[in-house]
Amino acid sequence: MSIYINATGNISPQKTADNGHFLEEPVSVDGLQLRSADPGYKDFIPAELIRRMGRIIKMGVASSKISASSRSVFGTNGSAPRRERSSVSW
Repeated sequence: MSIYINATGNISPQKTADNGHFLEEPVSVDGLQLRSADPGYKDFIPAELIRRMGRIIKMGVASSKISASSRSVFGTNGSAPRRERSSVSW
């Protein structure tokens, strides 16, 4: 089985959830702890599920949705796109 990383998504203190405006307004931090800039989770997760999820689970789901939406996962016919074989195997 081969695995390819085609896109990434993350939620960080620097408002990286919106890929279109990456670091236009950098956030400066004076303290020792960083707190992530939580996006509007309603854009990624149905409202009835948001209240049942912990904060870290919401971040993980939103990050994966950001990653999946930034890269087409399936081809035009609904099948996974073909990839050339790599020398790395898992």
